[in-house]
Amino acid sequence: MAYLLCSIAAVVVSWDLAAPLKNRSAIFYGAAAALCAAQLAALLLVPHSAFEQAASLFIGNGLLSFCLFAVVMFTGCFKPGSKIRKRLMQVREPLANTASILAIGHILFIGVEHDVDPRLGSAFVPACVVLAILLIVLGGTSIPRVREDMGLARWKKTQRLAYVFFLVACLHGAHAAAATGNPGPAAFYAATGIIYAATRLTAWLGHRKRFAQAKHTTR
Repeated sequence: MAYLLCSIAAVVVSWDLAAPLKNRSAIFYGAAAALCAAQLAALLLVPHSAFEQAASLFIGNGLLSFCLFAVVMFTGCFKPGSKIRKRLMQVREPLANTASILAIGHILFIGVEHDVDPRLGSAFVPACVVLAILLIVLGGTSIPRVREDMGLARWKKTQRLAYVFFLVACLHGAHAAAATGNPGPAAFYAATGIIYAATRLTAWLGHRKRFAQAKHTTR
């Protein structure tokens, strides 16, 4: 149920709330930060309470952040010029920033809890570190001043790390869920990663085909 609710929330925020997300993005950043703070406060002050368990499920485990990142990544899979892509592209940046703030909450939750399940294996922590580094790089280079200093070409190359970040996040989520005996969530993360990879590859092949046709026409 949590996965369905977070998926619906991601769609509502990115589509139905597109206008305020674009024009009043600071409100969403503040709300995301407040949720993270409330989750950490509940973990420290009222552990095992109903609120703490709900916050841990949606924020602490990174589920809401992942669903928002999924919308960001799948936006690039839609056909250029299509209505849905045009609409989502307008909120892609603030949506990614909101997801990044929630991801920081997830990282802090794991850090505060500091009780890594031994079933996750020795590769779990290194994978978390890799994801955290990628998040810092992608988030840091999205700051307008940094982006301007880098230049458009260099910035675009750096942002390609988002492909690696998202696919590693899918593997990370699938592994963590499967290792701890949660086949449903594991299937959710794995299916998302597989569908994204297939959809992105299809979109890339379509772009290559259109480029080749346009090049042939101009000859």
